[in-house]
Amino acid sequence: FRSACVCRWNKPTPLLPMPPRVRPGAPFSCLEILWSPTKMNPAHGIATLADVVALERTAPALPASTYEMIGRAAQAHAQQPALSFFLRAQDHERPLTWDYATLFGKITATANFFHELGIGKDDVVAYVLPNLPETHLVVWGGQASGIVFAINPMLEPEAIGELLRAGGAKVLVTLAPFPGTDLWAKVQTVLDDAPDLRHLVLVDLAQQKTQQYADTDDEEHGHGGIARHV
Repeated sequence: FRSACVCRWNKPTPLLPMPPRVRPGAPFSCLEILWSPTKMNPAHGIATLADVVALERTAPALPASTYEMIGRAAQAHAQQPALSFFLRAQDHERPLTWDYATLFGKITATANFFHELGIGKDDVVAYVLPNLPETHLVVWGGQASGIVFAINPMLEPEAIGELLRAGGAKVLVTLAPFPGTDLWAKVQTVLDDAPDLRHLVLVDLAQQKTQQYADTDDEEHGHGGIARHV
C-alpha cells in the first residue's frame, strides 16, 4: 500500500456542490415522488402511450444522482429520522439515529474522503461489510466519487480476492479486527492478490459501539466510527 495514516471522514467544507432546493414543503424523500400519475388522467391513470408521453412532458426533473436525491431529502426533511441502527437486538429501544441533515453531511464527508484518496469517476471503491451505518456512507459517498463495488462478506477468501482483482478495486473498505468476527482474517489473506488496490479503510466496530451510546458525535472517532485508513 502507498500510505499509512489516521484520517477523519468529517471534513468541514464540502467539495461537492449542493443540489438545488426543492419546492418548499414538497413531500420529497428517498422513496417519495413529487407527483402522482393519477393527476394526468384521474379516470384511468396511465393506460395508453399518450398518457406516458403526457406524463414525461409534465413530470418534474428527477435527481441526476443518488447524491442529489438524498440532498433534496435533507433539504426538505432535515430534522426527520433517516437511518436508525442498533448493534445488538437487546438495544433496539435506544438505536443510533441520524436525521437527513446528518446523514447527508456524513455522505458528503465520505465522498470528499474518497476524493482525497484519488478516487475519480472511473475508479472502483469496493466494500466487504455487514449491514452498518458506515455501509450506507460507503455506498452513497462512493457513488458520488466513483464506482461502488459490493462484495458479499459471507464469501470465502478466494472468492473475495478474485472479485477484487476482477473489479480493479483501488480502495477497499472492510471491518477492522473485532472479537467474534472473522471478516478481517479472511480479507487480509487476499490483499496482496489485488494488484490495483492502493488504500485499505477499516470500520472499527468498537468505536461504533461507543458512538451508539454517546451524547455527541465525538471527533476522536470520526464519522460513524470509521477512523482508520492504512
